[in-house]
Amino acid sequence: MAHDAEETVRDRLPQLLRWLAVVAAGAGVLGVRAAREPAIPESSDPIEVAITVDDLTRMSIPSDSTPAAPVVHELVTAFEKHGLPPVTGFVNGKRLEEHPEDRAALEEWLAARNLLGNHTYSHLDLARVSLPEFFADVKKNEKLLESLQGKPVPGRDWRVFRYPFLQEGTSQATREAVRDHLFSRGYRLAEVTVDFEDWQWFPIFARCNGSRDKHAIDMLRVRYRRAARDTLLESDRLSRQLFGRRIRQVLLLHAGAFTAEMIEDLLSEYEAMGVRFVSLDDALKDSVYHLDPRFAKNWGSPFLYQVQTALRGDGGPSQWPPYPEFAAYCH
Repeated sequence: MAHDAEETVRDRLPQLLRWLAVVAAGAGVLGVRAAREPAIPESSDPIEVAITVDDLTRMSIPSDSTPAAPVVHELVTAFEKHGLPPVTGFVNGKRLEEHPEDRAALEEWLAARNLLGNHTYSHLDLARVSLPEFFADVKKNEKLLESLQGKPVPGRDWRVFRYPFLQEGTSQATREAVRDHLFSRGYRLAEVTVDFEDWQWFPIFARCNGSRDKHAIDMLRVRYRRAARDTLLESDRLSRQLFGRRIRQVLLLHAGAFTAEMIEDLLSEYEAMGVRFVSLDDALKDSVYHLDPRFAKNWGSPFLYQVQTALRGDGGPSQWPPYPEFAAYCH
């Protein structure tokens, strides 16, 4: 009988974990581990996705020296054409200090009803700097954000924070200190659930574009589109497995030449999948983003991987680089 009771509890554990996750959301803590894979429920609801863009006005990748204006213009034009709700772009003020001519691109971004968020002034890696230095860099960016978007008010509140490198702290003490600091300043956290490392394409595209290798560029386009699709489907599958339902996904893109070139393809691909686009503000209203997976590692990771790690144990960092085949392109 004891053995039968043990089997019953074990069989019900996935459901119990989902209940515990709801309870833990109120306390901001997720500290349970799963013993068995839960069944993945089907859903007839559309996948909802909030698109976000990091590293406005431009990334600091040397091989992607495209000016900000054409990149931002292509993104903004595509968002308007496809009727997207406001898209949040995360700003590093230092890039604008280095390229003051890029301010017009940010003004175009805002004129199209898009929004801004804080990505630190210098794109600091929390694993490599002190807390006072990190806090000062967050604050330094605020003056620029206010000068562009105005005082933070509901519906136009730039106090939404995206961790550079998705690095939230290498220790629990650091992680909690940063969260407490951000929350005390009125910030929300812009977690990421869909990340296909679009920036990995940028130097490869620049290399292939420079050599005018049209065949290789066509291969990059196909691979980009497939990665965007497959990563979203995997995030949707994982969310249904972890939470028993679809959640509002948050897609991470970067302000670079190849994503600007591919944004029409990406939006069309998602529309063909029946995706419903939502704003980041709406996505963050999903209760799952109240969970705290307490993920403190030497590497940054998307939110769903953090929750999966809290439930199942540490699987270690993902494969790097994620697209090893790129090394052979355009040499």
